[in-house]
Order: sequence, then C-alpha cells, then structure tokens
Amino acid sequence: MNILSKNTHIQFLLILFCCCFSIAVTAQPFVADKYGYVKDTAFHKLIKERDYKIVGAFDSMYSNYVAQVYYMNEWRYIDNYGNLIAEIEEEDDYGDFYPEVREINIGDEGFDIVAVPPDEKGSSHRDNDEYEVVFVNGKSGTKHKKTGKIGLKPIYDIFTLYGNGLIGLRKDGKHGMAYSNGKVFIEPIHDEVIRIYSYGVYQNSAFRIKKEGKFGLVDSLGKVLFKTEYQMIANAYDCNTGKQQPLLVKKDDKWKLVSITNVQLAPGEYADIKPLIIGLIKFTYPNNKVGLLNCKGEVLLDSQDKITYDYYEGLITFEKNRLIGKMKPDGSIKVKQRFESIYDLGDGYTRVMQNGKYGLINKNEEFIVPPMYDGVDVIKSWGLIAVEERKTQPVLHSKHGLLDMKGKVVINVLYDALDKVSDSVLYFEKDNKFGLMGWDEKVIKYFEYDRVHRVGHFYTVSKNYREGIIDVDGNVLLPVKYDYVKDGYDFYRRGYCRVKLNRQYYLVDRYGNELKDERY
Repeated sequence: MNILSKNTHIQFLLILFCCCFSIAVTAQPFVADKYGYVKDTAFHKLIKERDYKIVGAFDSMYSNYVAQVYYMNEWRYIDNYGNLIAEIEEEDDYGDFYPEVREINIGDEGFDIVAVPPDEKGSSHRDNDEYEVVFVNGKSGTKHKKTGKIGLKPIYDIFTLYGNGLIGLRKDGKHGMAYSNGKVFIEPIHDEVIRIYSYGVYQNSAFRIKKEGKFGLVDSLGKVLFKTEYQMIANAYDCNTGKQQPLLVKKDDKWKLVSITNVQLAPGEYADIKPLIIGLIKFTYPNNKVGLLNCKGEVLLDSQDKITYDYYEGLITFEKNRLIGKMKPDGSIKVKQRFESIYDLGDGYTRVMQNGKYGLINKNEEFIVPPMYDGVDVIKSWGLIAVEERKTQPVLHSKHGLLDMKGKVVINVLYDALDKVSDSVLYFEKDNKFGLMGWDEKVIKYFEYDRVHRVGHFYTVSKNYREGIIDVDGNVLLPVKYDYVKDGYDFYRRGYCRVKLNRQYYLVDRYGNELKDERY
C-alpha cells in the first residue's frame, strides 16, 4: 500500500513536471508587426477571455514590448505574453504616454549661497590686493594689510569692489572710481560711473561717466577720452579688436562708430546704429535706408531697404527694391541680390523665387530647377524634389509632381496629391480618384472611396458619408461605418482612436473592440 502510494505520487510529479515543461516550451511571446498589431488569432482570443476592453499598439520603447489596455475601468499595460504588468509611467485619461518628470523641492528658503573662503593671505577676493576694506563710524575706507597705512579715507558710503584694487565709490549719492591705495581717478561727483570697456585687464578699462544728462569717457588713469557732451556712449558688443575697440556714440542726434581713442571708424553719421550679431553692426540713415558694418568700420552692405538675421538659417537677409540676397556672418555673399525670395533648404540647396515663380539653385547659384513652378521643396528622405503648379480652371487647385536631384522629371506634374509608399509604389490622388501606382505612373489599384486623408502610414477614408481607416495596401483596419473618425493619427500611433457613431462617441481598436466613451 505504501509502495503503491509512493509510485502514484512519483507518477503525479512526473505528469506535473511534463505539463509545466510543455507550458514553458509552448508559451511563446506574441509578435507584433511594425505598427504594433498582433495578427495571431490566439492573441485575439486571449484578449476576449481576459476582458480587455481596448488594446493599443505594442510599443518597443521599453526592453519588453508593452501595450496599453483598458481593463477594469482603468488604463493598464500588458507585456507581449498578454499579461498585466506594473505601471510604467503616468498617462492621461486617454492613455497618452508622458516621460516621468521629478520635481526638485528646494524648500521655502531656496538655495544657500556659500561664500568663497579667504585665501592664505586673508583676502576674500583672491586678487592679491595689499589693502583691505575698513569701516569707521559706518563709512568705508581702506588700509594696508601689513603696515596699517590708510589708503582711502573712511568717508565713503558704499564701495563696489571690482578686484585688483579697483573700487567704485559712492558718496552723498554720487559716483566715482578709485584704487584701494588711495588714488581717486574719478571724483565722486557723477550721477553714474560704469565700466564699459576692457580687453583683458583692469588697467585697460574705460569708464562711462554721466553728469547732468550727458555722457563722457575716462580711462583707468583718469585721462578724459570723451568730454561729457554726448547723448550716449555704448560698447559695440562682441567687437573686441584690441586697442581699436569700437564704441557707439551719439551726439547732436547722430550716431558714429569710433575707436576708444575717438577716431571715427565708419565713414558716415547715422540716425541709428546697433549690433546685429557678433562682429557685425547695423546702421540706419536719416532716410531709413540701412547698411551693415564690420568691427573695423568697413561697409559691407549699404542703402538697403531691410537687413535681418535669420537664426535658423544662420544667414543675413538683405533686401532692396524687393530683391533679396543672402550673406554669411563672415561678410561673404552666399546668394546674390537677384531674387524675390530665398530660403536655404540645407545640404547646398536653396529655393528661390524669380518673376513670381520658384526654382532651386545649388551652392554655386546654378539652377537645378528653373524658376517655373508655384512650389518647390526637397524631400531629403526620398532623395527627390517635389514641385507644384497652380491651376485656375475649372477652379483654383494645385497639381504635384516629382523630380530627381538633377531636375529631371520622375513623376509628371499631374496629381492632386502624392505620397511615397515604398521604393516601387506611390499613393496618388487624381481627378477625384485615389489609388496606388508604380513609379512608371501605371495604376496598380484604385481605392473606391469618396475621400482619402493620410494619417501616418494609414489613411482615413470616407464613402457615402461614412468613415474608416485603411493601410497603404488598401486593407481595411477600421470598418468604414462611422459618422466620424476623430483621431485617425492616434489609430496609427497608439492603435486605438475615438470615433462617433449615431451621436455617441466610442474608443475603438484594431481588434474590433468598441468601448462607449461616457465623457461625450
């Protein structure tokens, strides 16, 4: 009896092991196509058995494929075995993915700013200044660190420390400049003192002074460079050319570009002048014509109607008499001033307009596509040029075609819409017909629909006022039975979308599931 029971127990374990082994061997992950859809009918059966109301497209953004499902009144995730898994990221109530963002709480008091500790010599400025600041009866002064000799008498209200012994003074509301050893080179009698010029060390600084509404300039030795008689003196920023540092000065309502030694660098007097980009200065004449100078005062552009800098292209556009040219920041001309419109498409190609028509030129300004079209664009991913012609009969509409990168016709300009499906197949619209054709323009098949609209690599279609979704081969992915497909692109991207049928909104997926959307 005991032996029999023992043998029976062993047989049971063997059977259990074989069953488990069989399950382990046969339980393979489901495989999705490139759009995240699983064709395996076993998967279709599984989602019905597990009561997944909506199943989205599988996404390979994680180490294992995951898909969103609507289950038990909430959005969850399943793996490629069809099993529910833990939450991965937050999603909105429509199931959108959002990357995790963690807030850093710095507290009510914000960040602490830690002071730089003194060096071995006791200076907290690390500038080897032999003098230190002292305070006597609420006033600021300086004294020698070793000998105690007074530098600046303690008679000033506020110090501004620039380093290397340079100190901004404030006394009775007026401003001045001095050195910590006691040498005052700008008396504190000015409304404003600002350092506006330096090319390396403080000894080469210049200070703009303001008194009674007029500006002047003084160097770091106290020498007057510009008398206090100007309406404005400003740095020409990003124009550091050594001792010939340019300045923008205004006097008698006229601007000039001058050097730090008050030598006029540019030939004219201007109504306005301001930096455009690094190394280039835009000026305006009294008649509102504009020009461009470099930092040496050389005129690069003159008497233009408009000069602008395009940060996207990295080029300067100049326009005169409705003709446009393009210039590089180094001052060299990229495109001569002979076109009505110029747009850099990258990779050496530029779209231009001449006499109201568009063409394409290369970097040598040679025409690849003559200016004869109403639209020209380079489709880099196709290695082709798209062209457009506008027709006025019977109504205003556009026809599209394709050229190769040498300007040779590949697809004639006869189509209302074109879309590349593969290296051998094109989607086309022509004369209210939709279908697929080869690159030889021979029709492969027509789609029997009233309207077709591309959404990703799918198409929203309509027939007899009903809408659905098909793929590029014409296969029906979503039956053409709905009043309205609201989010066709979501169907391509997520695997499900919102539709309207008989005044009610639903969420639908590629597996035929429909879930009433109670929010609408």
